[in-house]
Amino acid sequence: MKIKFELILLVFLFLGIVHAHAQTDAVALSDSLRLVITRICDKKQTSAYEGIFVLIHDQHPQKAVRCKVWFRPPYFYRLQFQLPHRQQKIDALLRDGKGWIKTANGWRPRPLPHFMKMATLQPKFEARYLQLIMQNYQLTLRPGEILIGRPTLFLEIKPKYPQRFGLRFWIDREKWVVLKRQRFIVQNHSEKSIMEQYFEQIAFRSSLPDSLFDLSEVKEMASVKKPFRARIDEKRFRTIEQAQEAVNFPIYSPQPLMQGFHLMSVRIVKEHHRQIVHTHYSDGLMNFSIFQFRGKPPRRWQRFSNLSEVPSNLPSCRRRQFIFVNHKDEFTFILVGNLPRRWLEKIFAQLQPSLL
Repeated sequence: MKIKFELILLVFLFLGIVHAHAQTDAVALSDSLRLVITRICDKKQTSAYEGIFVLIHDQHPQKAVRCKVWFRPPYFYRLQFQLPHRQQKIDALLRDGKGWIKTANGWRPRPLPHFMKMATLQPKFEARYLQLIMQNYQLTLRPGEILIGRPTLFLEIKPKYPQRFGLRFWIDREKWVVLKRQRFIVQNHSEKSIMEQYFEQIAFRSSLPDSLFDLSEVKEMASVKKPFRARIDEKRFRTIEQAQEAVNFPIYSPQPLMQGFHLMSVRIVKEHHRQIVHTHYSDGLMNFSIFQFRGKPPRRWQRFSNLSEVPSNLPSCRRRQFIFVNHKDEFTFILVGNLPRRWLEKIFAQLQPSLL
């Protein structure tokens, strides 16, 4: 017998509210939160829809980005962006995580900027990051308000520590599509919205025309470079102790590590006869990476000796990130993260050999 997921969720919420023992309450609520987050992160969404999506940065509310979105399960998005203060529209396709931009000569393969991928509104929490979120953030789940005529569930992920950002989601109770997402930061016991994304209109469809997702006019690139990851030798480790055996210099790490942050991965990359150590840390939502190699930084990186925003053409630019390049002992360290500027400076000052 098929039982609706929402019924299971409501049972968990009911148990979490009325059960007499606090420990059982916490377990029931934790389980229901995991169910909700897992469900909205499910890449195999089953409901086709079309709608109008709006993206607003608090720093520039007058520059709202609007996008018309068509979605067909399981992984097809058609996106038409109207950028502020521009007459032309940007027509894009996202299929199985790969992007195309429509030009006068047809569709052209091209990685889509992160703000375009935001139009999908679906969060992506890996299981190991979800565990950190449960530890470092206060999660609230309750019935939400009516948005664009549809009842919602409200999920709030609020940081336990100051000066970190949190997230709020309004989730369609029937289709499990995120209708609204808000990013906020907690500073001096007050909250400030820094980004808001929501559907201005949405209509669920039984099907959408194939022509919306047709790539028959794809314009091939004149020359395709070999992918960067295919040009390097890379090894991955879970701990610094394991990675240390693969390099001939000490791997540095911040000591002590900021409260709530954990080492997520270590990569050893060999490129142009140079070994680069990449350590990645996270508290579930906030992240930073440290790249370490022997010698002075290349000339093109020396302009980042003071903190500055990451240029848009650098890979893996997610949210608002900053980059900091400096030289210590005989090594160059490149720090990248969506942390406050002074945090990166503090992390650099605390770098020490991990295993000494």
